[in-house]
Amino acid sequence: MIKNRGLSSRPASPVDGQIIYNNSTSQLEIFCVGNSPSGEWEILGGKGPFKYRTIITTGYALGGYKSGTPWKNVARMMHSTDTCTNLGDLLSYAGSYTAGNCSKTMAWLYSSDNVHPGYSSQTVAMNMVTESNASYGGAMNMQTGRGDCAAMFQEHYFGYIASGGSNYTDTHNLTTGTMYTSSQYSGGFTWSTADSSSAFSGELAGYAWDNSNGRKAIFSTDTSVATMACQNSGSVWGAHGQQKGICSKVGKGYAGNEGSYASGYNLRRWQHSNDTNIGNVSKPIGNSGEENFDMGQDWQYMMGMYDGLQNNRGWKFSYSTDSGSELSGGSLRTGIPGSSSGHGAWKG
Repeated sequence: MIKNRGLSSRPASPVDGQIIYNNSTSQLEIFCVGNSPSGEWEILGGKGPFKYRTIITTGYALGGYKSGTPWKNVARMMHSTDTCTNLGDLLSYAGSYTAGNCSKTMAWLYSSDNVHPGYSSQTVAMNMVTESNASYGGAMNMQTGRGDCAAMFQEHYFGYIASGGSNYTDTHNLTTGTMYTSSQYSGGFTWSTADSSSAFSGELAGYAWDNSNGRKAIFSTDTSVATMACQNSGSVWGAHGQQKGICSKVGKGYAGNEGSYASGYNLRRWQHSNDTNIGNVSKPIGNSGEENFDMGQDWQYMMGMYDGLQNNRGWKFSYSTDSGSELSGGSLRTGIPGSSSGHGAWKG
């Protein structure tokens, strides 16, 4: 056994089944090759701290649109180098005004039907290990058609899809990839069917909003609670369904404080531990909306948005400082002329 002094000092060339003690997380870890070409470190003897259950290294932007044309395109963002690479048309159908979820190995994009704005039950997928198409439809389809929906997730186990023209909440088993045939939420989600929507998720709950209301999904009880109607009041997590949500593993969620499809200049910060708005911080790029966000360990990326035009502008945002900067050059999404209203995914 190796006594490990931190995440950065894991063995450079581990072998399958090798065990270490990680001083950064006070956990035993085992290296598993599994289905991943590069392998991954898994915690032994318990779940361990939320932040370190998976060490995110790579983000993806799936779908999106420009000038009414939706995309099948996928881009990869390497978190260690800020390098964004065009992976081409990996999706079976194009998706825009959509949402998605991911497991450790798979990414799904909901309401993908080659139409902008899309409105369907169809789900498409990509394999993040092989970075290839993973088919579409069948058991992964939602139980109801929807578009511009809100997607929440309980780690890499379950996804929950709400709003987008339906009061039904779809439950997606992210381990098997199949959609449940009945809603798991006894409290239900009630929305205005005309509104767009978005969400962010934490360890214990998901937080979704449309253009005027918000709801909190409690994972342990499969129930939800409503918040007051308060567009632009600061009491709901996002000012508008097109001001998209940023997830983190450090107990905070973020969403646009003002604006709609664009005109967002600040982010509301939501503290999960006490369900409190802890104030606003500036967006690294102002006048934005319809953003494509991934999630990371200590920072995250935006890969494409709308500022009056659909574009491929991007940012890098640090969770610890609540600040970031605009990206350029090889850090920007390429291969398509603009990419608003797609969705992000990530893997370790």
